[in-house]
Amino acid sequence: MTDNIMALIEELRKSGLHEDLEFYKKAVEYLAQQAIELEAEEVYLNDYQTPREARIGLTNYFEFYNYHRPHQSLQYQTPAEVYITGENPVQLSQIEMEDSTLF
Repeated sequence: MTDNIMALIEELRKSGLHEDLEFYKKAVEYLAQQAIELEAEEVYLNDYQTPREARIGLTNYFEFYNYHRPHQSLQYQTPAEVYITGENPVQLSQIEMEDSTLF
């Protein structure tokens, strides 16, 4: 995965978008943080016996996470509400994340 990220960064530099690298870095860090939350909230709490069970469980989790669970960082709206209304209560650059070792 790190090789893919580094290739993406190199392509951004070549395209003249290097000033946006901090934005992309934060986006990648945010996605990594979300993956860790997914593991902690869903995967480790369930003892899936088959890939089918895991797929069903994760589908239910994503439904809950995106459509029913209000997020503090989205001013207590769900991601679906923010997406559907087109409102952007928080800019990615406002999200404070811990230092990452990805970059």
